[in-house]
Amino acid sequence: MDFAELARELIEPMYLVHREKSVRHINQMSRGEEYVLLLLKDSKDSLFPRDISKIMGITSARVAAILRRLEEKGLVTRKASTTDHRCTKVIITEKGDSVIAAQQDKAVAYLTKVLTQLGQEDAVKYTEIMKKIYHNNNDIDRKEANK
Repeated sequence: MDFAELARELIEPMYLVHREKSVRHINQMSRGEEYVLLLLKDSKDSLFPRDISKIMGITSARVAAILRRLEEKGLVTRKASTTDHRCTKVIITEKGDSVIAAQQDKAVAYLTKVLTQLGQEDAVKYTEIMKKIYHNNNDIDRKEANK
C-alpha cells in the first residue's frame, strides 16, 4: 500500500473540511483564548503561565497577552502563589467557566449533527480512528523530540 499516495489524497478533503465555518470554530477552541480557558477548566485548580506556555507550545509573551485579554473580559484572575510569591497562578472565573461551557455545548451540538449523518457504525469508527490518530501523533512527537 502506498501511504504517501493516500496522504496526498487525504489533503484536499481535510483542507475543505477545515475551512468550513463550523469546523473553524472548533479548531479555534484548540488555540488562543478558548484553549487557555479549556486548560484552566480541566486543571480543576489553577495553572502557572509557564505551564500554559509549555502545554500550548507558545512564548511567554503570547501567553501574557492572552491572559491580559482574558483578565480584561473577567474570564480569569491572577493570584500570587502561596508557596512562591514570585509566581502568579491563573484561575478561571465563574464567567470564564460559563463562556467555555457554552462553547463546548456548541461544539457538541455540531459534532452530534456530523456523527448522526455518518450513522452509528461510521460514527463509532470515526471516533476510534481520531483517538488513534491522536495517540499516534503523540508517539511520533515524542520520538521526534528524542532525536
